[in-house]
Amino acid sequence: MLLFQEKILEDRIYRQADIAAACMKKYAPQAFQNMAKHKNPSCRIGYSKEQPFSGSTMTLDYAAHHHRDVGNMMGGATAITTLIPNKRKKNKRETSLHVLSSYSLDGSTPGVAIDLPAGSLCLEVSREEYHGSTRVAHPWRFTPSRIAVVFYQGNLLNYKNHGRK
Repeated sequence: MLLFQEKILEDRIYRQADIAAACMKKYAPQAFQNMAKHKNPSCRIGYSKEQPFSGSTMTLDYAAHHHRDVGNMMGGATAITTLIPNKRKKNKRETSLHVLSSYSLDGSTPGVAIDLPAGSLCLEVSREEYHGSTRVAHPWRFTPSRIAVVFYQGNLLNYKNHGRK
């Protein structure tokens, strides 16, 4: 039974990766090209011919400290998809914000916090950009206020034989 459920989850992740890849190809074509340059289906996720992603992480009401993803490939991008509406969002304390600390809306005060809505896609260069997320006041895994899937490509996985000679 578990194997069947794992296959369903794999199928959904692969389809979501294809959607994220198509958006990346349109809105961040150079990063997409860098990531899809060398094809190695054994370490890629998705069904399409051009598969830029090698991994995914699913998060539920997750708070991330301020960091860069230095294990991601140089010249690539990360895609963050938000999957479900926040049914528990009754007040601002139940909101998980995606924070980009190096950006500014007014040119003076650094830091932008984004409440990513359901169905959204956020593309970022997480290897270079400091980012994080705020925690919700009452995280609960059975009814999370946010589920996100992050797609990325690990360092050296964009090279044939994963950079080995």
